[in-house]
Amino acid sequence: MLFTFKKRKNNSFVLLLVIFSSLLLFSPTFSPIVTSSSSSGVFPPPAEGRWNITEPTVVENEFIHLTNDISVRGEGSLILRNCFIVVEHDEIGYIGITATDNSSLEIYDTTILTYTDSPWTIVIYENAHLHLEDSTLIGGWNRTYSRDLIRLYSSNNVVINNFITHTEGAIEIQYGSHNLVSGNNISYTRWASGIDMTDTCFNVITNNHLLYSGTHGIYGSGHNNIISNNTIIYTKYDGLALSGDNNTVTDNVISESKESGLSVSGSNNHLSSNILFNNSKYGMYIYKSASNNFLSRNVFFKNNPTNNLSQAIDDGANNTWFDPVYSIGNYWSDTDGSEPYPIDGAAKAFDPFPRGSDFDEDNLLDYLEDHVYGTDPWNPDSDGDLLPDGWEVHYGSDPLTNDSYLDLDGDGLTNLEEFYNHTNPLIKNQIMYLIIVLTPLSFVSIFSVKNLLFLLKNRKK
Repeated sequence: MLFTFKKRKNNSFVLLLVIFSSLLLFSPTFSPIVTSSSSSGVFPPPAEGRWNITEPTVVENEFIHLTNDISVRGEGSLILRNCFIVVEHDEIGYIGITATDNSSLEIYDTTILTYTDSPWTIVIYENAHLHLEDSTLIGGWNRTYSRDLIRLYSSNNVVINNFITHTEGAIEIQYGSHNLVSGNNISYTRWASGIDMTDTCFNVITNNHLLYSGTHGIYGSGHNNIISNNTIIYTKYDGLALSGDNNTVTDNVISESKESGLSVSGSNNHLSSNILFNNSKYGMYIYKSASNNFLSRNVFFKNNPTNNLSQAIDDGANNTWFDPVYSIGNYWSDTDGSEPYPIDGAAKAFDPFPRGSDFDEDNLLDYLEDHVYGTDPWNPDSDGDLLPDGWEVHYGSDPLTNDSYLDLDGDGLTNLEEFYNHTNPLIKNQIMYLIIVLTPLSFVSIFSVKNLLFLLKNRKK
């Protein structure tokens, strides 16, 4: 039997906005509309006590003031769609919504405001399942921060495209596997990681944005997880801390960590194509317990700016700092790649195939920008004249002075026009001509003089 509880027609979306605004602006004495019931049973939500869900239940477009908790259990299922929920328990220690046994909880386009010191807002126990999508979760709004807003003890959960903020920790996964956490914006976690994985495996953590994390942006102690394409900015400790084995960490951007950008204490992990920049200490820290990790194609840019030390440290054993198949190392902003790059630490490791990094993609190595030309490695056009720094250095113009209006070769074209025409600003009269070239299939093309001579010399008779 399917119960459907829909919001009354006279309660418009505008009213929800007014209620939400009042909740944010005024004191805890605010009393929202409470979903009432004359019974203490399963449905609709009781005015007091636990709301037990044991059958398929759908709640849409409803404002719920939750003073106890919602418990989905047995074979029950609950779908919350386009709701606004205020969790305001009378006593500290209650959980907002729990799912146990073989039950399922689905939440879409819903705002959940945890208004008191609830330990957790959503907890999914073993064998239960969660699908949370396109929703907003705000923790500890009225008092101190609440604990983890979402805690998962089960497998095959989906948490995607949500906004989660102001909490002790945002998402914690324990013991389960095959969970997907993707596309979430997580900010202001005070005492814990934005995403925490403990003894869990085969999860995919991807495309999340984490800002201002109280400890780590992402912490993982499990194995065979994929952590990719996440952006982690401003963390109290390491941006991404990995203590498990056989994980894949790739294409993450980590910046402004108070400790290291990425730390590893596990083994047999593959870390590649991560961008680590402007972290207070090392870009990457390999601990003593770490061994047999593969690290290649990572970009290290201006880490350790205060102490001016190496950008990485390796205290582990048998860690490989390059791709052994293609002989490609990592990209370092403090080397031009001409010599092996030494890495601090007891392992006395080095990158035998280092490459100079080009963070702003102006075709000028960061090392040269810093130590030779004085240009800005963060900005592809240091003087703002619309000419990339690398182009100016290549053709001998000044990358620190606006000289786009000059005509170096006196052919009537400014440097800027030469750049957009893809011609050489040092060769006079390299003008594009319209040439008709006769071939077995006649065609009309535009060639420079040099290209025309090459074509005439090599074309088939």
